[in-house]
Amino acid sequence: MHYCCYLYTRQFPTDGVIKKAMEPYYEYNDHEERPVFKWDFMNIGGRYGGKLKLNVAGAEQIEKYEFDVYALKRRAGRLFRSGFLERITHGMLEYDHSDMRYKVDETEAARYLGYRDGILYVDGAWIPDIKNFDDISDGCFCVIDGDGVASARETWDGENWNTDEHFDEKLKAIARKYRDSCYLTVLDLHT
Repeated sequence: MHYCCYLYTRQFPTDGVIKKAMEPYYEYNDHEERPVFKWDFMNIGGRYGGKLKLNVAGAEQIEKYEFDVYALKRRAGRLFRSGFLERITHGMLEYDHSDMRYKVDETEAARYLGYRDGILYVDGAWIPDIKNFDDISDGCFCVIDGDGVASARETWDGENWNTDEHFDEKLKAIARKYRDSCYLTVLDLHT
């Protein structure tokens, strides 16, 4: 089963930061108590890829996300998270189709991901720069807030699934609390 998880972090969500935040919920760890949720495989974005609309319109945003230059270092994984763009090896995405081989660079790919409309569909970003932040609660199964506290729509107690009737309220409260002080990353978890 796959489900969407929102991870709030005070630091940029590098692979190391994400791994550390998610480790307590890894299915194969020894757990003294049953965690709120478990996972055995995780992807940045994955089935929920491109859920966040990063604002890249205006001179300040263009400069911040380095769209005013042809970036020498990949932006994805350094300035925002994008599971798709991060699969681009050394800035190039290679396709091998039959006898044809061609490459697409990160800047070119951004044009297909909404850049011309002043957004970029991403999987993780600084919350104040996310244009659709107030509209993204649909389909979220679990969340880890900026202080590392986890909540889930349903938890397994070993015998039954228990629904948290207040999950949507908690999700909104977390969004209000961390909207100006955290990054948000969308994860695809499997269990």
